[in-house]
Amino acid sequence: MIPRNVEQVILGKAAASSHRVMEQSALKFSEGSSVELMPYINTRARLTRMSDGKVLSAWVAPSYGDKLLLSISENTTLEPNEKFHIVLSCSTGSLDFESEFECLQGQRAIFSLPNQMELKAPIERMRRKVLNTSGLASLNEIEFPVKITDISRNGFGANSPLPCPKGAIIEIKLNTSHGIVTLQGKSMHVRFNEDLQMHVVGFEIASIDYENDVRWLKMVHAIE
Repeated sequence: MIPRNVEQVILGKAAASSHRVMEQSALKFSEGSSVELMPYINTRARLTRMSDGKVLSAWVAPSYGDKLLLSISENTTLEPNEKFHIVLSCSTGSLDFESEFECLQGQRAIFSLPNQMELKAPIERMRRKVLNTSGLASLNEIEFPVKITDISRNGFGANSPLPCPKGAIIEIKLNTSHGIVTLQGKSMHVRFNEDLQMHVVGFEIASIDYENDVRWLKMVHAIE
């Protein structure tokens, strides 16, 4: 993978810009201004139900006013006024706060937002949705197509017709707007989605060479 000092050179300007935005956002929050959620749209949210510790994941949808709209990624029952600890992260910073579930709006769950939140450092494993990215995977000399659903600096999610058991190392060749990216991914978790009739797999990048890592890094930061 790219040495850290080289990566910092590649991302120098972007990092400086993100730092300035983070400073501006922190000032806004300290003044009690409304929270700007635009940078978090299409990023992954982590929810922990405070009553039983159950962890859920969701995608941040366009929100309004003092409401947070989330597309929950799995079938689960939510009760009005249930309390959750929620973590959001984007390239400019992360937020963690307590919130109450209010109701469903179509397929989206509505949560209340606190009046003020502290902007913290970004979470390195932040995941963001991607569109129109697919590739070919190989496991035990069996090739099969995969569709990439989200990516981060160190991993990605994919829909696969095969289960890709936890711990398996998969050879993957992806077609991206920055060229072909070839890497090895380690399956970290897998579940079957009844609606899609596909296996939803979370991969951690296990091995990638320098040139492919440059392309991967460009792809990650192109959607931030």
